[in-house]
Amino acid sequence: MGVWGAGLYSGDFASDLRSSIKAVLRLPFDAEKFVELVSELEPAAASNPQDEDHSTFWLVVADQFAQYGLQSETARAKATQIIETGADLAMLRKLGMQADGLQKRERMLQTLKQSLLSPPAAAKPRAIFKKPQSMIFSAGDVLVYPVSLGRPRQKLPARLHIVPAWKQDAWGATLILQADLAFGFLAWYRPLVLDFPPTEKPELAHVRIKEHWSLRRPGTCTSSDAKNLALERIGRFQLNTEKLNNALPGMKPGIRAALENSTIAMELAAAHHPPEAYVIRTAFPDTPEGEEKFQTTIRQLEEHQAMMAANSEKIQDSQNKRRPKIASLDGILS
Repeated sequence: MGVWGAGLYSGDFASDLRSSIKAVLRLPFDAEKFVELVSELEPAAASNPQDEDHSTFWLVVADQFAQYGLQSETARAKATQIIETGADLAMLRKLGMQADGLQKRERMLQTLKQSLLSPPAAAKPRAIFKKPQSMIFSAGDVLVYPVSLGRPRQKLPARLHIVPAWKQDAWGATLILQADLAFGFLAWYRPLVLDFPPTEKPELAHVRIKEHWSLRRPGTCTSSDAKNLALERIGRFQLNTEKLNNALPGMKPGIRAALENSTIAMELAAAHHPPEAYVIRTAFPDTPEGEEKFQTTIRQLEEHQAMMAANSEKIQDSQNKRRPKIASLDGILS
């Protein structure tokens, strides 16, 4: 449950669930279908009364639906039962909440119960998808893109400066292993990334014989994102499903990434890249003295980043050891 308190949204789980519900409500479904979808996101909390987040799950779902004017008998009945049986208070007591916190929680629960038993409010207007998002890549697509010290290109506002500065020195490459629509509407992709970018732009045949690839987390990518990253599709490989499942077992759909709109941009970074720092120009006065201080700060950060380069490689080595890897694409291609 992480951090939690007497308020319904005091805990990490409740706050995250609220965000997930807000994203799900962009889909063109009815309330009972929404309950089904949200339950799929948190199956343990939704179905297991012994799970420490079970009561919070149903209370949050019911409260959010009430706020949006959505009528779900399933969510209302579950939440009402949890309040009337004292299941929520019992779990919080078990988790160590003190008497004053439990009293505050009890008052909140009674207020929520009154809200759930009152006539439903009018449904609030919501921004709803009229059609599925466009799929700009397919499984098997091979993409190349410019990188600087292993980092893909970022589009930053003029007031934000990155250290070390971005200047292309190599070409990244990725093979899209999965591409799908979450709930039939939200596009997501899972990349397999070449660990060591070549200095010359690779062709498709060269990509196939490259070694050392890392599986990355799924993410989203719009046409605008692809343009900013300068992603270029150079061809497509035929994936062998059986080989892929054997080489990289347990790959889960990128449903949460799609809901949270987590871009694949930083997943495309190479195995070894230095830590980055960002400096906001507007934090310095618009005066000659402010400009001098700004430039001094940039130089100091550049020196610091250079000193950290060796440590960064060690950190990246540690992180990369936790990433599933394959030595060669031959192990997953037909």
